[in-house]
Amino acid sequence: MSGIIELILLFGFLVLMVMLWVLKKRIQTATEATAAALESQRLSIERRVTEEAQATAAALESQRRSIERRETEEAQATAAALESQRLSIERWVTEEAQATAAALESQRLSIERRVTEEAQATAAALESQRRSIERRETEEAQATAAALESQRLSIERRVTEVLAAPIQHEDLTGNWAAGTGQATVAKLPDGSLKLVNDQKDVSSGKINGGILDCKEWSVTGQLSLDKKSLVWSNGSTWNR
Repeated sequence: MSGIIELILLFGFLVLMVMLWVLKKRIQTATEATAAALESQRLSIERRVTEEAQATAAALESQRRSIERRETEEAQATAAALESQRLSIERWVTEEAQATAAALESQRLSIERRVTEEAQATAAALESQRRSIERRETEEAQATAAALESQRLSIERRVTEVLAAPIQHEDLTGNWAAGTGQATVAKLPDGSLKLVNDQKDVSSGKINGGILDCKEWSVTGQLSLDKKSLVWSNGSTWNR
């Protein structure tokens, strides 16, 4: 009984193996057919892609050439337009420059004429002022000369009066109004004089030929005719 079962199992196994082999063959056949179909589709797609790529390349090349022609034509048109504008601008600039130069030349000539007229007017005014100043200076110089001559004559008369009056010690001793204070003249035992001015400066004095000579002060003094003024050679005067 067990032998029959084993035979049945063996037979079943063999049937299974046959079925598996058949299935494998079918799968292999289907795979090969699928591969062939896929290869055919791949080749067809490649041909179609190649044809489309060539057509696209041809179309793009045609477009490129058309664009190049159009760009060349536009570039030429643009260059012509720019050249026309350049020539127009050059003509305009030349005309403007000439007009500006003419205007500037006119302004320059006008300014030169105005400057010349103003210079002439200024020169005339300065000449008039110079002559007026010269006349005024001449009149002032004459008046000054007259005043100086009058002073000179007055001084000469004063000097003559002073020289005509002999100086004595008694005429000089005492107090004098000098500057901002008081001056003093005193007689010393040796016959000379001691003088003290308003600044308390001291000098000895000696009468020589009617003139008071002060050695330390390096000045000389002359007594007026009325003996009330002592006129010094430095221009100062003592009075009493």
